Amino acid sequence: TFYTGGISDKEITRCSGILDLLEAGDSVMADKGFDIGNMLQVYNVELNIPPFLENQGQYSTQDEQKTKTIASLRIHVEHAIRTVKEYHFFDSDVPLSTLGSVNQ
Repeated sequence: TFYTGGISDKEITRCSGILDLLEAGDSVMADKGFDIGNMLQVYNVELNIPPFLENQGQYSTQDEQKTKTIASLRIHVEHAIRTVKEYHFFDSDVPLSTLGSVNQ
């Protein structure tokens, strides 16, 4: 499905069907501006976004720890993205018959 330029990232997420792949207890990592927490609540899925600093001047101890935890997990995500790009996994169409082995 193609989406027009006027559709938001949240709407693409909702329409894509990817939320239906989530299971209760899963956790989704997103950037600060991609707050889909209300969409994930329906699935009993946690949203992990870095805390906002706002006008406080510095993070609380709890927010600082959460930021460090998310950053350490994000390293693994960045590595996976780099691997996909490096090996050109999705440079062409992926046949539907191979989708069952994508997670392997």
